[in-house]
Amino acid sequence: MSKYNTGNSLGSTAAKDLYDNAQNFDHLSVDQVNENWNDRLSKSRKTWFGMEQDHARQLISQENRFQDFLLDSGYEFLGLYVNGPLTFTARNQFTLFDNQYYRLNKNTAVGFKTTGIDAASFTNDVTHFVLMDGDTIRQDLASTTLDDMGDAMVGVLQPFTGAVARTQHDKNQDLTSFADYGGSRSAFDPYTIDDAARATAAAQKTPYAGMNQFVVPHAGLKVWKFL
Repeated sequence: MSKYNTGNSLGSTAAKDLYDNAQNFDHLSVDQVNENWNDRLSKSRKTWFGMEQDHARQLISQENRFQDFLLDSGYEFLGLYVNGPLTFTARNQFTLFDNQYYRLNKNTAVGFKTTGIDAASFTNDVTHFVLMDGDTIRQDLASTTLDDMGDAMVGVLQPFTGAVARTQHDKNQDLTSFADYGGSRSAFDPYTIDDAARATAAAQKTPYAGMNQFVVPHAGLKVWKFL
């Protein structure tokens, strides 16, 4: 606490108050023992050391709560990626890299061994992982390489009696577009639209790909003719 503690109001220029202010500022900025220090008006204030300790305790608390969640979920921490290479011997194991937690994705067999310990090797290894937080669903929804991800994760139910629930992927397959084959409206002559459809489908070796219709984006044209 302040040495003189005169109780003089804010703005005092008394020598004793100036002394107390200097002492208090010293404790605020460089004290490495006291987390709190009373100012010259006897009000307890946090020192920088105290604020740093509060911050450290908060981080530890958050980490402990997350680890408790992982334990309750049956997950096992395998180790830091940078301390590898690591071998995943179970599906519930996970690692930490760049402040993100990762586990094996479903297409990677148990027994996978990481190839290194730095960002360069992680670029390759990450293709075998999935994130263990909110980014996972964003990553899965954006996927265009796995049949059960992307639009297959979104449900659709029409608002009428007897409607059957489907996935957005199934719904999207009702129609296919030249754009799905990489084509564009300007690439096709509307007077020979069937020829364009035939050429596009034949080039892909998947005639109509099981679709009933082809559509041309940004135009009122549809191809109904089977090839």
